[in-house]
This record gives sequence, structure tokens and C-alpha cells, in this order.
Amino acid sequence: MSVTVYSHLSALRALRSSRTWRGEVPWRACTSDEQEHVLARSDCRSSATDLEELRSLGIAADADPESGAPREPLDILVGNAGSRVPRIGVRPHLISRLPPDGSLLRVSQSVYVCRPELCLIQLAATIKREELVAIAFELLGLYTLPPDGDGDFNPCEPAMTLDSLKDYLDRAGRLQGSRTVREALPYLLGRSRSPRETATVALLTQPIVRGGYGLDLPLLNHTVQLDSYAREQGGPPEYECDAYFIKARVDLEYDSAHHNDEEQRRRDTARDVAFARMGILVLRVSAAQLNDPGRLESVARIIARRSGGRLRIRSSVFALRQALLHSALIKQQDAEDEPASDSNSDEETPEQGGQFQHEL
Repeated sequence: MSVTVYSHLSALRALRSSRTWRGEVPWRACTSDEQEHVLARSDCRSSATDLEELRSLGIAADADPESGAPREPLDILVGNAGSRVPRIGVRPHLISRLPPDGSLLRVSQSVYVCRPELCLIQLAATIKREELVAIAFELLGLYTLPPDGDGDFNPCEPAMTLDSLKDYLDRAGRLQGSRTVREALPYLLGRSRSPRETATVALLTQPIVRGGYGLDLPLLNHTVQLDSYAREQGGPPEYECDAYFIKARVDLEYDSAHHNDEEQRRRDTARDVAFARMGILVLRVSAAQLNDPGRLESVARIIARRSGGRLRIRSSVFALRQALLHSALIKQQDAEDEPASDSNSDEETPEQGGQFQHEL
């Protein structure tokens, strides 16, 4: 029986679909012998492709009403040139070198997809570096976008970890795209909770030559235990930080819509006071600030200064590179965190930004 291995964007669609509906990627990895056997049989023939099944799995987009083919081509991995049969709506990819063991995930008896680490490497050879960063954070994160990449995100388990990505790259050799992922790896973080959180952190920490501000990587969703002096005011014994910059002693929080709630503002104020007693500065970034590179640069300079350094942006093309990175990251933002329509939504209340305004 023929089998089909879906790769590149089709694999990404499958991973997003599973994480959206199941909250995880449950498929088991093939054994070495099974993988070799599957790759030898994978082809692009129509008999091997059940579009209804693929749409139910999220692998195939909706069909074009005229041709009946998916609106987006199916990326199919084949093991030999003879299986690379031209077909409308199919984009075949011939394996140039065998991938490491465990590279394929078994979805059904006839359907396989490339594992997240291999999918990322494949995409690295076909998409822009800025888009790759956004997808990497997503696969490493606690959220997923819908299969087509548009719409609200959903919480889920990570599709991969930094350790699994490092291990796979160690075994990947010179697979096309692996060099690009290796170069990006030192600037990636796991367990981001939303596209907005990803955008905020990535814009602050990606290298300056790539359009970021080059800050040290923070700890995401890090719990800080309050000391006895900070606990004197009452309240919880600990707080979780969206992004904690260790050297700078800065807790960076992304203010989504729920932070406009009065009760949440009171909790934020208590947090600010407790952290201030420990010498930790709380900075909050709103949607308006994230959409304005100039205002975000002010945040970056505060963190750099508290780390004992300073921003040195001397490249004449920095603005262009920043615009490309910003565009790729903001494209993944969720509707829930859009700026409020109120005309005063850009103004910070003392509870939201007192320390932030003092630093500026």
C-alpha cells in the first residue's frame, strides 16, 4: 500500500491542527527500519492521497471549487526520483540525504508527517529568517496558531523543546536548512504563552544585525519567590514573571486586555510594590508600545542600562531589518491583545506604569 509523507508547510499545518484540537502532538515517531521503509514507498500519486482525510487532519486546506485541489499545494516528501510524479496541487520534495532516525511521525496507516524539528529545518530553506523565528517560538511555546496561521491562538503543550531541537540538529548533519536553524538557536526561547509575548521578547533579544535589540535572553514564565521584607505588605509569597531579565532585575509584563480590569490593576500595583522592595523593576509593554518601535526602544534601553551596558545601534540598515522582524512577529499577534478602541488607551495609569515613567 502506498503511503504519503507530508513535509514543510503541510507538516506545519498538521502540527498546528493537532495542537489546536488535541492540545499536543500525540503521534509516535517511526523506528529506523520503519522510517526507511516509509520513505522508500512515499509518492505523489492520487491514489495515495485522500483529501477528505487530509482536511479532517488539518493537513490540506479547503479545496478549490473549480479544480478540486487544495487551495495551497501539498508538500510531499519522496524517497526517490521515480516517485516525484507531477500533479496539480502537489509540491514534491526529493530527499537529498536521509534524515536522522525518528524524523517521521505516524498519523495513520498511510499518512506520515515530519516531526517538528525536521519541519522547522525544512522551512528554514524556504521562508525568510524573520518568519522562521516566529514559527520556532510557536513550536517551542505553550500556544499554537490555527492550521492556516490566521486567527486566535490556542493554548497547548510545546511541540518540541530546546533540548530536543539541539539533539536533532546534532544528528541532522548537513540537511538543507539546518545551518540556518543552528544560527537561530542561541536566540530562541521555549514556553512562550502567546504570539504577543513572543513578539515582545524576540524584538528585544534577537541580534541587532537581525533587527532586534540584542538584549540577554530572559527567563520566560519564571516564578520569583518574595523575601521576608517584600512579604511584609501581605499578598502571595511569589509571582510569575512573563519575562525576567536576571542581570537587569527587570520583570517584563505584557499588558493584554485583562490588565484593564480594576481588580487586576490592584494586583499589579501590589506586585510592583513587592518587587520594588527586592530591587526588581516591573516594566509593562502594551500593544501600542509593541507596535511602535521607538517606544519599544525606550524599554530596551532601560533593560540594557540596568544590565550595566548600553545599546549600540550603528548599522545603517537596522531600521529595515527591524521592520522585517517586526512585520513577521506582529503578523502572528492575536485578536485578544489588540489595542483598545478607547481614545485614551495609550495613556498609562500610575498603577500600570509609574516606575516605567520614572525610568524614562
